[in-house]
Amino acid sequence: MERGIGMANRVIHEALRKVFASTLSEELLNQLADTVRVKEYPAGVLLCKERAIEDTFYILLDGRVDIMKHLEGGLHFIDTLQSTCFGELALILDEPRTADVITAEATRVIEINRSDLDAFAKQSPEIVIAICKIVIKRTLAQLDRSVEELAKHRRKLQTPPKFFVSYARKDQPFVEQLAIDLKRRSIDVWLDLHNIDPGLSWSRQVGRALDMCSAMILVLSPDGLESENVDDEWNYYLDNKKMIVPLLYRECRVPFRLHKLQFIDFTRQSYDTALSHLVSALHVIQQS
Repeated sequence: MERGIGMANRVIHEALRKVFASTLSEELLNQLADTVRVKEYPAGVLLCKERAIEDTFYILLDGRVDIMKHLEGGLHFIDTLQSTCFGELALILDEPRTADVITAEATRVIEINRSDLDAFAKQSPEIVIAICKIVIKRTLAQLDRSVEELAKHRRKLQTPPKFFVSYARKDQPFVEQLAIDLKRRSIDVWLDLHNIDPGLSWSRQVGRALDMCSAMILVLSPDGLESENVDDEWNYYLDNKKMIVPLLYRECRVPFRLHKLQFIDFTRQSYDTALSHLVSALHVIQQS
């Protein structure tokens, strides 16, 4: 629904002041408020289409919009915006949109297209400078985010991989002691008992940890082989070609799919000797 604005509505004026602060005078803000269009959209309306050449700049008055981007063959959620503006590049450059923008709920926006800008700029060239400042500010912010993401990625690459510990509950005392001894030797392990905070979804956190960790320590025992969770976990790693270091804690019949893997045997040697072999194997993985 479109509504003309005969005089500067207070909400609209404040929204324009927020966007064009320190660039346009109050008189020019009033003139711009009388020029712009205000539109209301229901949820699910596509305002900007990725890769399309469009010419409209939006200022959100109320409501929210979702930023979606096509990545790896699918549409992925990027962010939600409210009380801000977007699409400013369309006013000064014939560049395609970088993402889809879809209303997440009933949303009211100020719209300024390129013809509006051209007409207003003939009387007040300051508006072009104001738009350029917005573009520069957004570009610098995006560069900052990119640098931050790159730094996070580099830190991640420099961080030794975590090892997911898959085990049965009846083996918990052994596993807890093992985790302590490994951490003392600079081996970082993910253990559900230590890494899931109260109130969080166990299955969701375990699923994330399985994807995050680069290798698995699989504690084999009769109870471990009877556990559906343990079975799902090591099969998931094999299916995804992720490394598994099996350790035999108690004698059991090893599944056929695990026969080709080298075991660390805790049943036929002392704990300290087996632990030393395990640490050596894990250090090799960390350095690979």
